[in-house]
Amino acid sequence: MIYNSTNIDDKEKDKQLSDLFIKIGRIQFALLALIASGLVFWGKAFIRYWAGVEYDEAYYVALLLIIPITIPLIQNVGIEIQRAKTKHQFRSIVYLIMAVMNLFLSIFLCQKYGAIGSAIGTAISLVIANGLIMNIYYQKKLNVNIVLFWKNILRMSIGLMVPAIIGILTMRFVTISSIWVLFGLIIGYTLIYCASMWLLGLNSYEKELICKPLRKIFKRKV
Repeated sequence: MIYNSTNIDDKEKDKQLSDLFIKIGRIQFALLALIASGLVFWGKAFIRYWAGVEYDEAYYVALLLIIPITIPLIQNVGIEIQRAKTKHQFRSIVYLIMAVMNLFLSIFLCQKYGAIGSAIGTAISLVIANGLIMNIYYQKKLNVNIVLFWKNILRMSIGLMVPAIIGILTMRFVTISSIWVLFGLIIGYTLIYCASMWLLGLNSYEKELICKPLRKIFKRKV
């Protein structure tokens, strides 16, 4: 039996790119999930203290814009893979179509629902372009293992369960009486999130990324 070494090399390269895509995507998800979930639980209270109750609508607009944008942000490596394989033209075409769709959807929905409607139009465009089309393209044309990527993200999401439950209970039963109480809750939530993600979400490689610089700092002090 004759093996084509070029095909073997290509498959190995694709596997390495998939591993890199997943490795960096996991790290980005761990950071961005903290920001996105923090916005969900504390965003409205922060906007009320910062701008006033009359700006509550800005909270929902922010959610509709920030949560969908986390998809392309945790897949940023895909852009570099496209460039390396000189297959980035497709992304430009998709984004052009997304921009046109976003324009028409936002105008239509804005007339009915105002700023929230415009944000919904943008969110729909982002999810279709980045969450659906580009993920299919990564899987089919760039040979990036997107299925494995999302399995990894789902496994990491287990680390979100504890802080999410605490966030929901806090929103339900705790009265935020001052900006200082809000800041205290945000700090507490961040610590709980970090502990939960450490125990339930991060793998050994990601933990070592955190521990290695800390060990160097403590060694210098000693």
